[in-house]
Parts: sequence; structure tokens; C-alpha cells
Amino acid sequence: MTQSNAPAIGAAISATILATSIAVAGEVKLATAEPSIVAVSMTNKQDGHQIMILSQNPVHAGLILFKVKNESPNSVHEFLVLKTDLDPGAFPMEGDGIRVDESKLSGIKELGDLEPGKSGQMQMTLSPGRYVLFCNQPGHFMAGMYATLSVTP
Repeated sequence: MTQSNAPAIGAAISATILATSIAVAGEVKLATAEPSIVAVSMTNKQDGHQIMILSQNPVHAGLILFKVKNESPNSVHEFLVLKTDLDPGAFPMEGDGIRVDESKLSGIKELGDLEPGKSGQMQMTLSPGRYVLFCNQPGHFMAGMYATLSVTP
């Protein structure tokens, strides 16, 4: 390499590094800009069972948009999210046994009540782990209205 080529080669290397940095930054920005969408359908069956269906499971850690729809014709539902390793069958229940005792679980995030046929959205940043999504209207959790969501790195 001659001394006259050194500045040109140095400039070319700098330009390549800069372009690669911009491309990588652009990829990172695109990956974190759009949330993963999890559609959640909640409904009650004629036999009394309550169900919650997730459009995808697992999801990658990061921004998650829950699009929740109460498909029930006649029941109000609510949507709660809890990161936990606790099996849903081991959740603490209130004295009457018809609702989860939310005061004994920490970190619950809640969308709130959805009237029959109504929808709501809740956006959260989730870290890797196991989450239980559930409805805590009287009797609904015990009738099966919960789902587990795995969040991967």
C-alpha cells in the first residue's frame, strides 16, 4: 500500500463501519418499535366452562400488545396479567372460593372489566418468564378462564 492510498482506504473502512453501524441500529430500532400482538378471546360455554384463547404462545420478550375481546353474549369479563411460576391451581383464593385473592399476589396488571361483546387493549413490556392471564370475575377463574403465556428471550 502506498502512502497516497492510505487516506482512501481509511475513508473506505470508516464508511463501511459507519454504514454497518447504521444498518445494525436500524435493525434494532425496527425490532423494538413494533409490539408483538396477542389477541385474547374470552367466552363462556353453555356447559358453564369459561375459556380464554390466545392467538399466539409463546412470544418473545419485549413490547406486547394484548387485544382482548369479550366474546360472551351475557357475561362481564376482566383481564389480568401476572408473572409467576405458581401453578394456577395453587393461586390463593378468597374465603368464599369464588375469586382469586389478588391481595396475596404481587405485580398483577389489569385491563379491567369488559362488557359482553366489548374489546380493550393493554400494552406491556414483558421479560422472559411464565405469565398467567386470567379473569377474576366471581367464579370465572375456577371455571377455567385463565391461560399461561410463555415469554422467551
